[in-house]
Amino acid sequence: SSESTQPVHQAGAVGDSRRSLADLHSGLIALQTLSLAPVNPGISLGFLGMPGCTAYANLDAVYTIPVSSGVASFSLPIPYQTNLVGFELAVQSSVFDPTANAFGFINSNGLLLSLA
Repeated sequence: SSESTQPVHQAGAVGDSRRSLADLHSGLIALQTLSLAPVNPGISLGFLGMPGCTAYANLDAVYTIPVSSGVASFSLPIPYQTNLVGFELAVQSSVFDPTANAFGFINSNGLLLSLA
């Protein structure tokens, strides 16, 4: 979002399915969106009252993750199976921030995970 600090995805180590969001307001809740296909180009969310925010993932699966000390960490268990090599998953997070805009959420950048 252009009106507030945008949360930023930080990848874990190679082969690690843990991810973190940094630069968050402490004590807030984040929503994690997982999608089987990225939205490219992204969709502006200005019509929802989120100017400067863009959706880069469909809402195939959404779950909450707690924020502690400005960081939200989440783990995505992915089995080691050869048939999953090359599988892609679009990931994006939204963070509750009632002062950021009329909708009260800001979006992270999009992340495309490719299993190797």
